[in-house]
Amino acid sequence: MSVGRRSQWFCLVGLIAVLVGAVSCSEGPEVRDLDDLDDIGPLFGRYVPDRNVEVFPGDFWELDDDVGHWSFRAWSEFVVHVDGAEPAAPLNITLVPDEPTSAMRFRAKWDGVDRPDPVVAAGDGLVVAIPAAELTPGVHHLRIERVGKGDPPELRDRLDCRFVEVAFSVDGAASTLRPGLWSRYRTVRSFLDDGVTGTDTRRRGGLLVSGSRELRFALTTEHSGELRFAVSTVWSSSGRFVAEVAGERRELRAAQDESRLVVPVPAGGGTVVLRTSGEDDGLYLWGAPVFRPSREDRRGSVVLITLDTTRRDVLSVYGGAGAVSPSIAALAERATVYENAWSTSPWTLPSHASIFTGLYPTRHGAAVSKTRLEAGNETLAAQARRAGFRTAGFSGGALSASRWGLARGFELYRDPDGFETKGDRQTGYVEEFLDTIDGEAFFLFVNYFDPHAMFEAPEPFEARFGVAELRSRLEGVPGWDRIARGDSAAWREVISGDIPSTPDAVAYLKAAYQAEVAFMDHQIGAVLESLTSRGLFEDATIILVADHGELLGEGGFFSHGCRLDPELTEVPLIIKWPGRSKAERDHRLVSQVDLYGTVLAALGIEGSPRDGIPIGGGDRGRFDVRETVFMEEHESRVHPLFENMAISGHIYGLQQLDWRQLVWSGGTSCADRSAGGWIDSGCEVDWETRLEELAAVAALPTDHGPSMGASGLTEEMREQLEALGYVH
Repeated sequence: MSVGRRSQWFCLVGLIAVLVGAVSCSEGPEVRDLDDLDDIGPLFGRYVPDRNVEVFPGDFWELDDDVGHWSFRAWSEFVVHVDGAEPAAPLNITLVPDEPTSAMRFRAKWDGVDRPDPVVAAGDGLVVAIPAAELTPGVHHLRIERVGKGDPPELRDRLDCRFVEVAFSVDGAASTLRPGLWSRYRTVRSFLDDGVTGTDTRRRGGLLVSGSRELRFALTTEHSGELRFAVSTVWSSSGRFVAEVAGERRELRAAQDESRLVVPVPAGGGTVVLRTSGEDDGLYLWGAPVFRPSREDRRGSVVLITLDTTRRDVLSVYGGAGAVSPSIAALAERATVYENAWSTSPWTLPSHASIFTGLYPTRHGAAVSKTRLEAGNETLAAQARRAGFRTAGFSGGALSASRWGLARGFELYRDPDGFETKGDRQTGYVEEFLDTIDGEAFFLFVNYFDPHAMFEAPEPFEARFGVAELRSRLEGVPGWDRIARGDSAAWREVISGDIPSTPDAVAYLKAAYQAEVAFMDHQIGAVLESLTSRGLFEDATIILVADHGELLGEGGFFSHGCRLDPELTEVPLIIKWPGRSKAERDHRLVSQVDLYGTVLAALGIEGSPRDGIPIGGGDRGRFDVRETVFMEEHESRVHPLFENMAISGHIYGLQQLDWRQLVWSGGTSCADRSAGGWIDSGCEVDWETRLEELAAVAALPTDHGPSMGASGLTEEMREQLEALGYVH
């Protein structure tokens, strides 16, 4: 089957002019009016393509560079971007299989909905047709699945589905996916799904432009100021960027290392003209667009620091050893310590998604019905960015990286350096961002990952807790000697119960864990000092909260996930309010979902608190009548449960001040708080009734299939995640 290539098209610019309103097929960049803009907020996460409909291969596609064949295992996705008006004709995606694959059968889902008779034979290929009426503006996902039942016996064990050609056509124009553009496809696709892009771990939000373009939109502002960008090429050796407002023009050439472009804006604003020029297939990023008025009303900033894998009882403000957290203790002298704060989940992705959205896990879907936090969820960063705040996020570990959908709305989001960014390096990145603050209000998110296994704090911190001596006791102890050497594969065996614990092993782990928390505490102290030295501390709201805790031998269990035990879900929460100078203790029942409304209120942004209640001030009466917060744990492709730890594939928790109940299909358990901890008690409500009641809070998950969030991992990162109990 022959499919025309892009180089064979007639005048492409003329075609785009018909589709998206370009002016003509003449020399120079296509001119495009962005009539839906009157400020720069909607530039974040916006992609300006070179055609009305574009199709990109999903991460689960693989490419054989030697022969140019495309393949996937069992299933894969296409990401479809529709820009402007709906096309007049259907979108046809054609897959030309190699001979073995031709005997297989496939089905498809469009935006999660099964297509009726979707994959049909046509000539030498298979065609998936999407009606024009379903090609609404925005981003869509087409999932292609191999149907194993009915395959010839000789093919039933074959996993890879191979195609010699993959192409698409719409409105009379056809294009073949080109192996040489593989990394370009990945760049656009990640931008569409994550809202950020970049050539290294520093990811930028902003406006991504394909090819040479001239864009125009109106900017209305009461005061004069400056329009600022961090421009860079993300697919091209270099490019030319020109910005013009009311006769003021600035230009520069930029490569993949970003450059700063600043253009003055007069009072009242005017028409903004942005031009890019370079290679036809080039991708050019107008990153981190910021309008800085010359006169700005004073607004508060928010610093949100998540303490990964940090138990409540390890911190001195909750009864832990003083040597572990002196910096946090010093902050608490000017802050409110919340005595009854609870996580929504016992692991990183769903708990961070709850903090960012104010929704319980089955309501935001991340790691429950979906692998990632999908773009339809409004986040704190997006709200803050739209309100004109600077936004920056720093992920310390692989499970809060941009690939999981947590970066949308940030002008800067730095992914971890490989699997983890060590705390001192993370602090350096944060200080670099703070150096760019020039009197502007901001929302800053920082995740310190250090207390997550493996526990390998710098020597001065291990020395505080005698880790070296405790480590020496494990020499020659089967399995634990490997743990002492930092073997992450052995850690998986510990979690699964294949390596039995010993008193020496537990003592070593607790000391090594405390050392990691102490190292993190030292870095938090450095960030707080940086805020103080820059004059940013007093007026800022500073929130410290753990995403979840850690089991260190309780019940014979280690690590986290699988369960909703108090050691995993009762978390530290400390908030320093603007101008606060004294310590307070707050005994109200609070949840991570409350932080969404809390941050919005601190930034002066009106918005629904979603499933939570804003903590600071506000309607304290709602806390007086609140009896219960909720927690969840779900098995998924990216989060398999260990058989020895798991209670059920899906488990819910109802948490009150002095009572808790766990509920799953087929069982329930209850416990009362006592001076010595939690004591099992009888449940007055059975599991069937309680699950029905929980449906009002969160619908039971219905789709546990894989999605693209777990893909795109390096082999090293995948091995590390698997060793620690994540991903299949």
